Amino acid sequence: MTKNAEIIVDGQKYITIKKAAIYLELNCGRIRELLKNKRVKYHKAPSRIYILKKDIFEYKAKCDNIRDNYYPLLKASQLANMDTKYFYKIVKKYFKSYILFGGKYYVSKEEFENYIQKENDLNKNYYTLEESATLLDRHSSSVFALVKKKQFKGTLLFKNKYYIPKSEVELFITENFINNDEYIVITEANNLYGIDLRTLKKLPNTRMVKQPRFKALIYKKDIEAYLHRQKYLNTDPILEDSKAAYEFFIIESTNLFENSLYKETSTLYKNFVFLQLKKSEEKNKRKAIRRYIRCSRRLLKLIHKDIFLFDDNEIKLFLSEESITTNDSALICRFLLYCKSIKKNKCRFTVIPVIQRKYDNSEQRETIPEKTFVQYHQNVIDLNFHIQKAVKKSKHTQIWIYIMMHLFEAWRAGDIKSIPNIDLDQVNIVDFSYFNNNLNGLSKLQAEIILQQYYMHELIVNKTGACNSFNVPKSLIIPFATALTIAEIHRRKNNKKCIMYHFQNSYPKKSDYLRFFNGQSELAAFSNLKACRTFLTLFYEYVSEKSNLQSIANEVTRRLRSHKLQENDMLLTNTTSIYIQEMNNNEKEVNFSVHLFERGSFGWLYHTLLLFIAGDKTWNRLSLQDKTNLIVGIESKQSPLQIEGLGKFLLRQQEKKKILIDEIRNFPKEKLLDKIQGIYEGIMPARVPEAQCFVYGNCKHPKPQKICYQCEYLIPNKYFLVSLKNELFNLLKAFQDLINREEKAIKSGYFLSLDAEKMKLRWILLEYMNLLGEALDEECGLGRETVSAFIDLNLLYKSLEIVR
Repeated sequence: MTKNAEIIVDGQKYITIKKAAIYLELNCGRIRELLKNKRVKYHKAPSRIYILKKDIFEYKAKCDNIRDNYYPLLKASQLANMDTKYFYKIVKKYFKSYILFGGKYYVSKEEFENYIQKENDLNKNYYTLEESATLLDRHSSSVFALVKKKQFKGTLLFKNKYYIPKSEVELFITENFINNDEYIVITEANNLYGIDLRTLKKLPNTRMVKQPRFKALIYKKDIEAYLHRQKYLNTDPILEDSKAAYEFFIIESTNLFENSLYKETSTLYKNFVFLQLKKSEEKNKRKAIRRYIRCSRRLLKLIHKDIFLFDDNEIKLFLSEESITTNDSALICRFLLYCKSIKKNKCRFTVIPVIQRKYDNSEQRETIPEKTFVQYHQNVIDLNFHIQKAVKKSKHTQIWIYIMMHLFEAWRAGDIKSIPNIDLDQVNIVDFSYFNNNLNGLSKLQAEIILQQYYMHELIVNKTGACNSFNVPKSLIIPFATALTIAEIHRRKNNKKCIMYHFQNSYPKKSDYLRFFNGQSELAAFSNLKACRTFLTLFYEYVSEKSNLQSIANEVTRRLRSHKLQENDMLLTNTTSIYIQEMNNNEKEVNFSVHLFERGSFGWLYHTLLLFIAGDKTWNRLSLQDKTNLIVGIESKQSPLQIEGLGKFLLRQQEKKKILIDEIRNFPKEKLLDKIQGIYEGIMPARVPEAQCFVYGNCKHPKPQKICYQCEYLIPNKYFLVSLKNELFNLLKAFQDLINREEKAIKSGYFLSLDAEKMKLRWILLEYMNLLGEALDEECGLGRETVSAFIDLNLLYKSLEIVR
């Protein structure tokens, strides 16, 4: 054998590493790596390592084959103009001839070139499913359905994607497109007219060509007519302006009146509608317009001559027609009155029937059982359950608000849907993260701040134009404010105009209630009319039981519903009375009235009245100390030093309360109940906002209204704190002005004493602080947390330093 070059072991030739490197055209380090990875057989001599010559030649042949017939993965990805990692995934999934050699992947040149050729062919002659959908202006799922139906010949499936021949797509367009100037593709109409596709597809009285395999076309003039109607429906004038409402009525009914044979009746009816709209106080007149149009159709269809030429019998027969509803009859009777006043001598009928709404014992007269009504109350105050649902689903939040408003006010459904938005900056909540750790809802302070916004907002009844009442009982303050806050976050997140955006054109359905009440079918039968009727009935019974004066109770209930008295209207009855039903008194729920009908009054006088109404027995059961505390009213627990300093003021307060208690004790029981009833009813107003006067109509201090703040007969409501706050800070500002004047005089070199003016302001301030103290009292007041929602107590106490 040749020294140091080759050796023969067991009849096989071995060569040195250096010679193997020459054969393979590699460096020695690469050869050693092959040895390490056991890719070639070797023999270890005492001084050096020898490699099997046969393995070297086989390895060289394999390298030559890869170089001639394969691309490295990196080079192949560059040729394909793809990211290496992405191309590797394609190779693993779709290539059959790829190998791993020397720690690198190699791709068959032949298979790679076929792949590139196929890609180029597809890009040149085929559309992807998504590209086809864009060209056909359809959703990709719609095009996929056509592919499954073999609508396009020659469709290929490559890399889990469908490719449709361009010729087939173009043929499809040619065969199915209607080029007609009178029609427009519905998606183009969406862009041109700014109407969303869902609305376009549901437009009433619209001609639409639904082609079997292509775009839907819609008649241009129908869209223009719709936009003409919407001009009146969606602009502000139609909501409040009677002239714009009348113009819309004329546009909608033009064909009806033009085709009528009875022109005088048509003219009379149009003039009648104009007057009705003019005196209407409805904020939204759309429903009224639809009602007038519907009635005019029936009227003009049924008459056989001008209406004023009908005699009494013909009028009676006309009104008895089956197609005329009770609502139509009432409206037609109004129209007959108008005809009689205009035509006078020409009018042949003399008697106009009085149409009253008919009620039977069906669902129209039903109320919710009191036990179920209480269940609604118990359900909506479950904050832990509802907050988790409400944060996830905006619809759940709005149903939550909708149901709660039926539990403390007799609002109509349309008014609930139009509740105003709220300002979340005041409570420093911007998103749902607050509720992750606060499943008990807002704090009492935050809730009062939110509800105070609604109190400050003018809430108008759409139907009557009257101011809507808004008074949330204590048990619902936090749930209701929490629901409003979550709804407002949803509104902002979804960029909607109003809080109740899910129900602007509809009302909650039974399926919605079923989901809301977590499958409780007995609660899912919720109804706006039933709920309002039940609330008014329960409130009526609560008030009448308190006072034994049903006439007053009926008046209170009427005010809750915001009905207007129409004594001179011969066609209408007192609509409040129809809502009040008899309830089964045996099913009374304990403390139910307290939860739902507490109206927010507070103060020493109000608390004392309730004690006296409980009767002499209750008074006699009080201990001497209790009576003394009641008379003196030292709820604020003054220190001896404070009492000494405020002695004169406290003595005066004591004398006032002694006189007032004696006066109350001498009142007949019925008169006391009447006074309390007046507070519930709100018909004994003081000369300051949101307060009642115990001696209303017989003022003991006939002076300017500010004396009410110092009057012992004042019974404030919690919203009275808004005006009290303004008075307190105005008083402190006036006190500061006096101090500034004194300091300015001293700087100018002369002495000025305004102690008399400051003393006067101090006495007034004591009266105001006394009112604030009654509000802060936890027993007969509102409590510190509620007061803090209206008055910044820290700021107030800091401001009081100037007085001290």
